[in-house]
Formats: sequence, structure tokens, C-alpha cells
Amino acid sequence: MNGILIQKVLHLLVSYKAFNMFFYKKMKQKSGAALLILLALSALIIPLLQGTWLDTQNYYQIRRYSVDQMKARFNAQAGIDIALMRLSMFKGAEKSLPTKGKSQFASLLNQFWTFPFNWPLTLNEDLLESEKEALEELKQKSFVEGSYFVFIEPEDGRFDLNNLSSPFPFLQEFTYEALFRLLSLSIEEDERLRDKYDESDIREILDNISDEIDTDNESQSGGLESLLKKGIAILNRSFISIEELSKVQGIDKSLYQILEPYTTVYGSWSLNINYVKDKTLSALGFPLDVVEQVMLRISADSQDYRPFTGEDDFCQFSQQQGYDICGGLKENYGHLDMLNFNFPVAFRIKSLGEYRSQKVELEALLYDLSSTSLQYQKILSLEKKRRKANLNNPGKTDQTESPKPKQNELKIDYTYYKSLVIMYMKENSLDD
Repeated sequence: MNGILIQKVLHLLVSYKAFNMFFYKKMKQKSGAALLILLALSALIIPLLQGTWLDTQNYYQIRRYSVDQMKARFNAQAGIDIALMRLSMFKGAEKSLPTKGKSQFASLLNQFWTFPFNWPLTLNEDLLESEKEALEELKQKSFVEGSYFVFIEPEDGRFDLNNLSSPFPFLQEFTYEALFRLLSLSIEEDERLRDKYDESDIREILDNISDEIDTDNESQSGGLESLLKKGIAILNRSFISIEELSKVQGIDKSLYQILEPYTTVYGSWSLNINYVKDKTLSALGFPLDVVEQVMLRISADSQDYRPFTGEDDFCQFSQQQGYDICGGLKENYGHLDMLNFNFPVAFRIKSLGEYRSQKVELEALLYDLSSTSLQYQKILSLEKKRRKANLNNPGKTDQTESPKPKQNELKIDYTYYKSLVIMYMKENSLDD
């Protein structure tokens, strides 16, 4: 009996152990399958989550970039508006002065626009504490987020390329010869260009510019433009932006970089000596030592800053320096109408706006149409008098045609105050 009982107990124990082993084996198989399913799902879900996160990040960065760039542009536009206000005040003060003797106030009135302006304002250590506190309070009240820097440069001291097709022959010749000397001097200074261009090449390039802006089909070198320059698009109109110069046949990057700082397409029918650069004076034939003396006289940041008040002042000064440019110009042209010493009528405004890492530069060209029109009428009146004098003098004849107003296609963005017009505005994004 006891043996049978012991045998049954042993049987139960063996059966229980076998059951446990079977159950454990089954559970282990199921756990392995669950783990495999989990790993498979993770392999699918994790890349989807990563892709969603990256898309969200990219979208955020793009939106932030767009907003930051827009704010940088608004800051640059604020700089343009400040410059327009300063120039409007300058023109208002200029027109309030009597015509006679107006130029003697140039050094005073030019302070309206000659100094650069930036926001936020730079605090000078020499300021009183009360002044510093006032500026800080002004900064806190400002709605401008970020900063801007703006400066103004007159265009009147540059050679007007459109004068190569001027209705006044003396302006055509004066501009042509000055640009020829400018290119010759610059090429002579550059070893890479010295062997590439000679005198005939330079004159051909200037002829190409003239062909580009005149309205006829006759080439400067003879023949028809349509035949000589087959397959090349010719504007046959005045330039409306300096960038159009780069499209002229023969003008490569190096020549464009030579001409661009010293030329414009919105001049004042003459060259304003009070706002020229040193190389412009060299192109007029001034020796280097005389160039230095003239620049000391007309540079706004010079201690000897005294703009020339007129033709007599300039001629007397140049004679004292040992170079009689006035005598040479009068001998060639009979007058000095290609030069003027008035207040500037065209301004280039550059404004750099910044917000966070984004930078936007706006460049605008402001033109005083009223003053330019008066300058044209003055030159036209003097030219008519000279032609009349030539007709009354049998020994002197003038074969040139009667001047006609220059047909200039204007690309106007908007006007600001009376007679001040923005001829064009361009934008450059400057990303860090």
C-alpha cells in the first residue's frame, strides 16, 4: 500500500515537472515572437518619427529665416526713409537760400547728408549722463528690432555714360576723352590688363558704349550696327541702370569694375568737381600732386574742407597748384560748361539692415528732377547763345545739330516729396 502511494506521488511530481517545462517552453516562444514584433514596429515607427521631427525643424527654420529676412529688410527700408528725410531737409534748406552766393554755404548744408547714420545710436563716452539716459530711453521706446546703417553718396562727381550720346557735342567729346584716360590709366596700373588692351581696343569699347545708347543704326566705326553686330542685342536707348554697362560688347568683369565706381547713368549734364574722386581728377589730366591738393580741399572729412564756390575759385586754385586745367578746357571747348560747382542733384543711398543672422542691403538712387531740369535749361541757353554768335561770325561755322532733350526711360519706384524721385531700388541679401 505504501509502495503504491509512493509510486503515485512520484508520478504526480514527474507530471508536474513535465507540465512546467512544457508551459515554460510555450511562454518562451511567445515572448520571442512579441519581441520580434516590437522590434519590427520600432524599425518602422522610429524613422517616421525622425522624419516628422526633421520636417518640423526644417519648416521652423524656413519660417524663421523668412521672418528674420523680412525684419532685416524693414530695417534697411527704415534707413532709406531716414536718408530721404535728410535729403528732403537738405533740398529745402538749399532752395531757401538766395541764388547768388549760395555755394558758399555748401560746407554747412552738406552736413545734412554727408555723415553716415546708424541705429541703435552709438553712445559717445563724452556725452553727459543725462544725454546717455535720454538716448537709452529713446532706444527702449523704438519699435526697431535689430539695426541698420545708412550712408549717402552724391552721383554728380561721376562721369555720365549717357553723355556719350548727349545732344551737346562738347559733352560727348569731353566724356569720351575723360573715359579714355580713365581706362588707359587703370589698365596701365594692372599687369594682367596691360598686354590685353591697347589704345585701339579702348576706343573700340567706348564706341560700343556709344552705339549701345544712341538711337540710330549707324555704328561709330562706320557701317550699320545691325550688320556689324549681328546676333548681338543693342539697346539703342539711354542706360537706366549702371548694370546695363556689363552687357555692352567688350565689357568684361575687369573693365566693369574699373568703370563702375566712377560712372553713373543719372548725371547732372556736367561734372561736379566738388564731389569727384581722386581717379576722376586723374582722368581729367591732373598730376598726382595736384590731385592730392584738390582732394584735401573737397573731402568732407578733411580739416581743410572748403568746396569750390564757382568757376573762378576752382581755376584760381588749380593755377596756384601749377596746373591750368581751365585754360586747357577753354582752349579745346571755348567754355567750362562741362563742369559745375553747385549742390548735388543725384544721390546714391545704401542702407544695410540686420536682424539676428540675416542682412539685407538696399541701394536706391534719388534724383532731383527740378534741379536737373534747371541745369539742362542753363546749358541749352548758353549753347544757343554760342551758336547764335557763330552764325553772326562769318569766319566761324558750327555744323552740329540743334540740341534736343535727352530721351531717358525712367524706372520709377515711388516719389518722395516734391521733385525728389527714386529712379531705381535694388536689394541684395547678405547671409552669414
